Amino acid sequence: MVFVYLIFNQKGRRYLFEGLIYGILVWFAIYALGRRLNVLGDVTIQIAISYIITSSIFGLVLAETLR
Repeated sequence: MVFVYLIFNQKGRRYLFEGLIYGILVWFAIYALGRRLNVLGDVTIQIAISYIITSSIFGLVLAETLR
């Protein structure tokens, strides 16, 4: 809902970049909350990179879908 609001209020051509940043920020927020609540264990660098790539793809697909 937040991303849809942001995309529809922006009239620029940077929607893919905004989707990329949104996907990464959502991943970081969920990861930080999980670490803070001691739900997540240790994550290796390979897993973290995989999560960032996956969340970036999610953000790009979301932005392209809403365009």
